[in-house]
Amino acid sequence: MTAGEVAPGCPGKLSNDAQEAKAAAKAASETPFRKSRVSRYMECQLQEVGVDQPDGALLASLADVVDPILRAEYLTSEGSRPKAKDVVRNIQMKDRCALIAWMLQAFDSLDFSDDLLHGTTLTFDRFCACSGSCLDLSTVQTVLLAIVCTELKLANLDDLPSRQWQQLVQHLSRGHISLQAVLHMELYVLTRLHFAVGIPTALTFLRELTLRLPENEVDVDEDQLAREQGLALFLLELALFDPEVQYRHPHAVLAAGALHAAKRALGTGTAIPDRLLEDLSAYGLLASDGLVACCAEELLVLWRKCACAGHHEVPYMLLRAKFCRTARLGDSLPAPPP
Repeated sequence: MTAGEVAPGCPGKLSNDAQEAKAAAKAASETPFRKSRVSRYMECQLQEVGVDQPDGALLASLADVVDPILRAEYLTSEGSRPKAKDVVRNIQMKDRCALIAWMLQAFDSLDFSDDLLHGTTLTFDRFCACSGSCLDLSTVQTVLLAIVCTELKLANLDDLPSRQWQQLVQHLSRGHISLQAVLHMELYVLTRLHFAVGIPTALTFLRELTLRLPENEVDVDEDQLAREQGLALFLLELALFDPEVQYRHPHAVLAAGALHAAKRALGTGTAIPDRLLEDLSAYGLLASDGLVACCAEELLVLWRKCACAGHHEVPYMLLRAKFCRTARLGDSLPAPPP
């Protein structure tokens, strides 16, 4: 059942999911509007550069639209965020973990962008959540390839040459599933999802939150920022293996929690910066520091379980190898904080 549908047996009454989606949209629309840091920065630059110069004209147009876009992204994300219990009801956890681990390896070897992994996982979980019955492994494999096919078509052309998606899908299937079967399943998946794809992921919000310029550019330590962002991404990818952590909070909050958890782990900050909460308000989200701290702690608990107790052992080893090999975390992955 999708947002806006009437609950079975309850004429005129919306389903719980629809009511929650409406409540989230209403709350966001009623949140007092305050220009984001990006918008204010662009306006300041406009005053310095002037509208008579090309850069000034570009900044002027972006300053007007950036905040409505951020709010629209948040509402789209919240309207499509599945519930963890609905995801795991229709697929066995071991099968889901194995599929994401396979994607992690395959996408990394093909040098796919991180967006493809996060987008495919979100779309796959949304489909699982709306499926009417438990999916067997053979069906799940075709579904996953169908979703990868869609995500490849949506990929940035700079990352993927035109029409190369057919060869990539056939390569990923290793000849076990025909392209025709994948395309038939793709149509079925898109129909079930009402053709709503390209939904913002936690990675989308992480990138936007890290685009904000610090208060004082002179004091910026680029290496430190890169490590914080790399570790935050590591935590978000680790959360992909745990639907409860992945979908308990809005993805904008999950991204902010990952940034805060990364700062704690690297010893670069224990308090949540006011500017991070201010940046969250640009989405129309009145998030407290307690909510962000709670989300950060959940990510750190998951990390400790994987690093010290063998939880998700194989996926964790694959993820750790990926980030250490690409040097996104510097020389090595730090230990999770106690």
